[in-house]
Amino acid sequence: MRIYNGGDPTGDFRNVTWQSWGYDQALGSGTGYWEPPDQPPTASVESPINLVAYDLGVCNGQRVYRHLAVYFPTHGEHFDPATNGETQYNLCTFQ
Repeated sequence: MRIYNGGDPTGDFRNVTWQSWGYDQALGSGTGYWEPPDQPPTASVESPINLVAYDLGVCNGQRVYRHLAVYFPTHGEHFDPATNGETQYNLCTFQ
């Protein structure tokens, strides 16, 4: 599966596979582009990613995961909804 968030390469997540779909959290893994701190997007390097779809609820009458976190464990990142910053996507913006 590919998830493309548009824009520069850091929004392109490829070869994503999911586990535990339908539970409180769905865990995924794949490949993305990690942007080194204080560097432009053109300095991004292809790296393994982990994804967590969470906050299972209702959006526009459909049962959905309302948030997606993407992080790069090989670069010391981990799943923390409080600090994910730009890597935390709200999937239900039209409520």
